[in-house]
Amino acid sequence: MSHLCKSQEKVPFKFGIHHSKPQRYLAGLSGALGDAVEVCCNITIILNLADDIRKMKNSLLLRR
Repeated sequence: MSHLCKSQEKVPFKFGIHHSKPQRYLAGLSGALGDAVEVCCNITIILNLADDIRKMKNSLLLRR
């Protein structure tokens, strides 16, 4: 979670506040999108792991 906090410290991300500074606004927007993509990737990895664990458990139960 610390990387998320660092990116927010660099660019205070608030909708509609940085219209006078479009570069900062866009940087904040892309930072937030990057964080969202990273979270989605992590969720996908966790789901895949859970699926693998479930398959392993099923195969162990079948062996008994």
